[in-house]
Amino acid sequence: GNVSSFSTDIDGIYSVIVTNVDTNCSSNNASGMLDYFSDFDFTIEQYCDQNDFILEVVPINNSFSIQDSSFIWQLNNSNIIESDYMISLSSYLNFTSEIEELPLNISVSVTTKNNCTKTGSLLIEQVFCSIPQGISPDDNGKNDFFDLSLLGIKKLEIFNRWGTSVYQKNNYTNEWHGQSNSGNKLPTSTYFYIVEFKNNSKPISGWVYLNR
Repeated sequence: GNVSSFSTDIDGIYSVIVTNVDTNCSSNNASGMLDYFSDFDFTIEQYCDQNDFILEVVPINNSFSIQDSSFIWQLNNSNIIESDYMISLSSYLNFTSEIEELPLNISVSVTTKNNCTKTGSLLIEQVFCSIPQGISPDDNGKNDFFDLSLLGIKKLEIFNRWGTSVYQKNNYTNEWHGQSNSGNKLPTSTYFYIVEFKNNSKPISGWVYLNR
């Protein structure tokens, strides 16, 4: 049509002739090949592998190939040395001489084999892969929950000091804030736990101190 630009999702050779309406002079026919590539998208998954805090680019609906793409990670707008689809953020923070304060602004630019680029970002509130040894559920926003959300927990069970089970949950993330199975507040004390992992690694046990 009579437009200076347009959008299309069809491959092919396109040509244009420009005419000056005042002089009625027309240009030569100029043409070029257009290659159309479908849109792609991804998520940034975060999880723990042993003691490493991992960030991983995961394609949505197989919309692009990880193996045929390149990646540029940034921390607070500065490039991270690693350029793979998966990085250990905890290892990087231990390696760098910079002292980073939470929260961390992480972004990654993905460029596919068709030279299409898209950037995703997320805010990292915590970078730890160990089990907390204490919680204080006083609603101040710090240590209010027994947070195991990055560890891939299949089941959590908590016992009081007499060995009685007081709380349990399958597919646990960070729901326990010192309550029993019936929802009642448990008193200040040391409690013991057993956690089972989704990757079927060996269950572990330990203790956590509940401070009210």
